[in-house]
Amino acid sequence: MADSQVASRMALLLQRSPDQETALRQLLDQQQDKSSPNYHKWLLPDQFGKQFGPADADIQAVTDWLTTRGFTGVKVSAGRTTIEFSGNIGQVRNAFQTEIHHYLVNGKMHMANVSDPQIPAALAPVVAGVVSLHDFRPKAQAHRLGTFRKTKATGEVSRCSRSRDADRAERNLATQLALVISRKSTTFPPAHPTAPA
Repeated sequence: MADSQVASRMALLLQRSPDQETALRQLLDQQQDKSSPNYHKWLLPDQFGKQFGPADADIQAVTDWLTTRGFTGVKVSAGRTTIEFSGNIGQVRNAFQTEIHHYLVNGKMHMANVSDPQIPAALAPVVAGVVSLHDFRPKAQAHRLGTFRKTKATGEVSRCSRSRDADRAERNLATQLALVISRKSTTFPPAHPTAPA
């Protein structure tokens, strides 16, 4: 791919410290506990970011790194969970030490990274990984299987109606689940391979 080709809306996924993760898990439990003073006390994105996001200095280090590599539109999410940025293919290759190629998948042309993106070791405590160096978009995994009703007296759930499409979707879903289970020995690459800063 040409170095000058635009690569927009890429994102880095940020991670919280182990202490913040523990505090977040406790808050989530408290928000569901009716006896807790935090029961159903939800946080706004900016409150969440201040309480559970990376420190200002850490975020500044990541945004400075992106900017010095020529990326533009660098924007930190309100919840401090992602940093979105744009640039071109040449900048992606140089910053993340990976090539971007075209791939023909199911009759459609897509672009994606060839290898795992590399992140400087100095940023590894803050950056969990690169979310999107490709143009594959997620597809809905929900399949309507029919209409159901629940009997109040017994709590029994029964199907009201069923279509052939629902039967087919259920079989496909069972097949996909079987494939996932059969791949249980698959190993996955680390979340964020590191490279020298």
